[in-house]
Amino acid sequence: MDLGDRIKRLQKMNNYSLRELASKVGISHTFLSDIENNRSNPSLKRLQDIAAGLNVNVSFLLGEKDEMDNWLTDEDFISLYSRFHKTLILGN
Repeated sequence: MDLGDRIKRLQKMNNYSLRELASKVGISHTFLSDIENNRSNPSLKRLQDIAAGLNVNVSFLLGEKDEMDNWLTDEDFISLYSRFHKTLILGN
């Protein structure tokens, strides 16, 4: 899976339209489309912006880290753990 495929996949998983994600990261939707379709390569700064907008790190977008290392941010993990713990304790 290449950079464009990873971005597209995460965009869909986060329920962002192309325009929504582009707006969120501060680039044009045409440039984002070019990146997703491997017609353009983003600068490191833009890659960092895209990664932040998708709640992953740059290493994941570049395929340098295993997917499982990056699916949950620390905040997501704490939130899930808290809900799970509450369910076990309170039965809700």
